[in-house]
Amino acid sequence: MISVGELEIRAVAVSAPLPKNGDLDSYLKLLEEIQIEEYAHNISRELGVPVRTRRLVLPFLEDISPRLGLSPRDLAEKVCEELCSRDGLDYIALPLRSASDLNWIVEMLSRFEKAFFSVTYSQRDELAIARLVREVAVKVGPVAAAHLAVSFGDQPLTPYFPATAGHRPATMVSLLYPTYLKKRVAEGASIEVAIEDVAHSVVKAAETALEGTNLPREILVDYSLSPWMRDSVAALVETIKGETLTRPGTHSALLEINRCLLSVATRYRGTGYNEVMLPVAEDDRLKELVRSGELGLSLLVSYVSVCVAGLDMVLLPSDVGERFLTSLMHDLEAIRQVKGRPLGMRVILTEAEPGEDVDLGFFGKTPVVDPYR
Repeated sequence: MISVGELEIRAVAVSAPLPKNGDLDSYLKLLEEIQIEEYAHNISRELGVPVRTRRLVLPFLEDISPRLGLSPRDLAEKVCEELCSRDGLDYIALPLRSASDLNWIVEMLSRFEKAFFSVTYSQRDELAIARLVREVAVKVGPVAAAHLAVSFGDQPLTPYFPATAGHRPATMVSLLYPTYLKKRVAEGASIEVAIEDVAHSVVKAAETALEGTNLPREILVDYSLSPWMRDSVAALVETIKGETLTRPGTHSALLEINRCLLSVATRYRGTGYNEVMLPVAEDDRLKELVRSGELGLSLLVSYVSVCVAGLDMVLLPSDVGERFLTSLMHDLEAIRQVKGRPLGMRVILTEAEPGEDVDLGFFGKTPVVDPYR
C-alpha cells in the first residue's frame, strides 16, 4: 500500500499534435480546451496523493509551423501568448529539430516563464548551441537557463521537461517516489518489485482518471527515478549500494536500477526515458557532494554512460568557454551513440566559482560544479 507522503505525481502532461486539416485558430482552441486540470484533480483523488505540475507538450515546431503558415518562432509566440496566462497549466514544451537561427529563444524565455525549449544536437550546429546556452544565462539569468535543454537524439515522448516532443496524442504521468522505494528496500523488498507495485497502482488510477475528460485515451508513464531536494535519488542509490555515491560501485548500482525501471516500463505502459535521473540542482544529496568537492563534472558525465538520462541541472563557471561546451557535447553524443538511447543536457553558466552557491530561485541555492574534476 502506498501511503501519502511517500509518492507524488510529479507531472501530468498531455501531448497534443496538430489535428489533420487544422489551422492556427483551431489548434489554439484545441489546446485551450484540453481538460488537464480536471485530469490532475481526478488522478490525485484516485491515488490520494498530490499532483505537482500540469504540462502541455507540443510536436516539433518545424513539423507543424509550415502547415499553419507560420515560422517556428511565430508559432511559439502565438502559443505562449494564448496559453501562458492560463490557470491550471504550469509548463509548455516547445521542441525544435534544428539549432540554427535560434536567438529568438532568448527573448521568449525572458517573456514567458512557463515556456520550455529543447533543441536537437548536431555537429553542424554545435557552436550555435553553445552560444545559445551562454546567451540565455547571461541575458535572462540562470533560472531561465533551466528552461533550455539540448537533446542528443530526438526528444522522446515524455512528461519530463524540457527534452520532450509530442509525437502522437497521449496523456502522460511522471512520478516522485525515491522515499517510497527507500522504505521498501529497507523493508527487504527488491527494487523491481517495489517499482512494479507503484506501476500497478498508477496505471489503474491514470486510466480511471480519464473518465469525463476530453484528453487522449492512450495512457503512458515515464517511470524515471527523479529527485526533488530532500526526496533524493542520490541518497537512495547510496542506500542500495551501501556507501557514498562517489565511490566505486555506483555505475553498477545505477545499471541495476535502470534494468528494473526498463523491465517495469515494458509491462506497464512505459514511455520516455525510464532511467535514473541525477539533476544536481534538484537533489540535496548531490548538492552536498558537489559543495564538498567530492563530485565533479567527470563523474557526472561518466554516470550518463550507464543509463542515467543525461547531464542535468549542472551549474558551470561561465569562463569555461564555447570550446569546452562543444567538447562536452561531443562526449555526450558519443555516449548516446554507444547507449543507443536519447539523452539530454541542461548546463547553466554562472559567474560563481566551483563549490560556491548560486540562488536558482525555485531550485534553491545550488553549488557550481568543478568542470575539471
